[in-house]
Amino acid sequence: MTYLDYRKAFDTVAHQRLIKKLQQIGFGGNLIKWLSSFLTDRSMRVTINGSCSSWANVLSGVPQGSVLGPLLFLLFVNDLPEWIKTNIRVFADDTKIWTRISGVNDSEALQQDLHSLS
Repeated sequence: MTYLDYRKAFDTVAHQRLIKKLQQIGFGGNLIKWLSSFLTDRSMRVTINGSCSSWANVLSGVPQGSVLGPLLFLLFVNDLPEWIKTNIRVFADDTKIWTRISGVNDSEALQQDLHSLS
């Protein structure tokens, strides 16, 4: 059994890949335009003790603290079970894959799934 936790999961979602996945599962029209507008053309800066960094463009990630952030992330990873050959359970950014190892083929299948996930 292997437990996986996406490091900085919400920060690593590529905006264009997310929009493409949303279109593939049936989102379209004004909803895609609205979600694309929600995700793109964002910028951020850091303030520490009153000193601010320069503004930087945000090219990936779903806005944390928003209602849509977790939902968009779940839609992003929703297709994982479709291309994993062993057993899989997904909860938010935590994933568990496993199989009974009875021989070399079983261990190779699990290893292949780990390679696919990475």
